[in-house]
Amino acid sequence: ADDLADANQKVDNLTTQLNDAQANASKLADDLADANQKVDNLTTQLSDAQTNPVLVNTNVVASNLNIKAGESGVLKVTLKDASGIGLANQTINVLINGKNYNAVTGNDGVAQVSLKYDDANTYYANIYYAGNNTYKSSISTGKVVVTKKATTLTAPKKTFKVKAKTKKVAITLKSSGKAVAGKKITIKIKGKTYSAKTNSKGVATIKVKLTKKGTYKYTAKFAGDNTYNTISKKGTIKVKK
Repeated sequence: ADDLADANQKVDNLTTQLNDAQANASKLADDLADANQKVDNLTTQLSDAQTNPVLVNTNVVASNLNIKAGESGVLKVTLKDASGIGLANQTINVLINGKNYNAVTGNDGVAQVSLKYDDANTYYANIYYAGNNTYKSSISTGKVVVTKKATTLTAPKKTFKVKAKTKKVAITLKSSGKAVAGKKITIKIKGKTYSAKTNSKGVATIKVKLTKKGTYKYTAKFAGDNTYNTISKKGTIKVKK
């Protein structure tokens, strides 16, 4: 009778262990399924991130440029990321006065565009960075102000004999100390206007007609153009015996 009781107890113990093992196996199966689902989710998220990456914001800014007509200047364009760090080796497109320029940023994120305009004016630039797989695109505007060059004019005192058949006055036009050629210079004396163009040395030799003795005041003038400022200068001509 004791042996039978021991056997029954052993069967009960084994049955309990089997039930526990089956329960643990079911839990492990559930955990494995959960783990596999997490792997699938992470794989999908990774694929989405690779296919549709989050792009970094950028900011492109141009400093305004002020130059004289006929002189070269450099328009500087700076490209930075959202943290304010300059982005190197990026292509910037600048559209100004109907012409496209492409420039690549240096290590400091600055791209440079050399410009030169003969006519004084204000030119507006449209600036565009196209972006790439890492950075978003950005746009901006800039301004190039081209001003006229200052000029100087000589109006010498001249003395002629009344009988001299030819009376000439040489007027010299310069800008920043350099001769300005091919420009019309006028001289106005007693309501009459005489003119000539400057030569390669900036000198306009103007014939005037004065048949009477006396001292005449005149005004020499350059009317200016798209490149050079207007200027006038007063002088005197003396006609004697």
